[in-house]
Amino acid sequence: MPIVTVIIPTLGSSPALDKCLSSLSKQTFSDFDVIVVSNGIAMSERDLTVSCELRSKIRLIVSERNCGYGWACNMGARATNAPFLVFLNDDTYLEDNCLSELYKSMSAQKNAVFQPIIRHVYAGQTRAGNPCDIFGATGLAFYANCGTGDFYASGASLAISKNSFDSLGGFDEKLFLYYDDVDLGWRARLLGIEVSAAGAAFCVHSGGASSRDMPHAQKFYFTQRNRIRVLIKDYSSRRIVARVPLAGCLILAGAFFFAIKARSSAYFRGALKALVWNMIALRDTLACRYVIQRGRIESDSEIEKAMCKDSMDLCVFKRYLA
Repeated sequence: MPIVTVIIPTLGSSPALDKCLSSLSKQTFSDFDVIVVSNGIAMSERDLTVSCELRSKIRLIVSERNCGYGWACNMGARATNAPFLVFLNDDTYLEDNCLSELYKSMSAQKNAVFQPIIRHVYAGQTRAGNPCDIFGATGLAFYANCGTGDFYASGASLAISKNSFDSLGGFDEKLFLYYDDVDLGWRARLLGIEVSAAGAAFCVHSGGASSRDMPHAQKFYFTQRNRIRVLIKDYSSRRIVARVPLAGCLILAGAFFFAIKARSSAYFRGALKALVWNMIALRDTLACRYVIQRGRIESDSEIEKAMCKDSMDLCVFKRYLA
């Protein structure tokens, strides 16, 4: 049994996936296997452009429908008994020693979530983690130069022990797209699991492959929908009262702002749809929240030390109004 399993959700074969797999074939670390999870796209191993040596390490899982990023990652994690997991977007590629350095970090500190240093090409940033403000706003491209801190490990490339991943219950499959990594990192911090960078590991993330053709208003819907769910799940009752109403106002203000800017009501409809979705899903959200809050050992005050205290939404508004 390999000591590390690399899990790659994908929407089908592509040059980006080929490049990702090619980078895995060049790793100085060899004690790993790869699980590629095809999300709603019929694939066979013949569709994967890989070396013969790497092909022997690959397993392919095919889903008949796209069940989302979190589901695909969880499916891959359930299919392995390797003690350490590395999750990769299919539009990433690793420098040759990346897996070796990630393994060194994970084996030295098993109760942690690690991210390599990632160069996010689409956002023009190189980061050791991603920022999130106390109202749940996050995103590298949209909030460029607005957020501070490294609150969570990017789902583009993160590493974690299987025991820690299982103790967290994996990714939240209800989120489908966006905020999966925010939620995982937040829940990890609540359980006292450190979120850190593996500083000698490097990765490049092209970005946006899974949603390149998605309209911006639809992206807005998914991000704000999931933002609300994560806030309700992961904050204490007192913080929900203090933060969620303000977050809702910021979301509606953003929808109004961008509806005017784009001369389209799609953003405002997306915000209302996000609120309705959360009302419908509230019972499930509260059930998940009960489990999370019952097991937490860290206070909100401690968690917020790693978050941006200033509103990233207001930062964006000021930028556009300047």
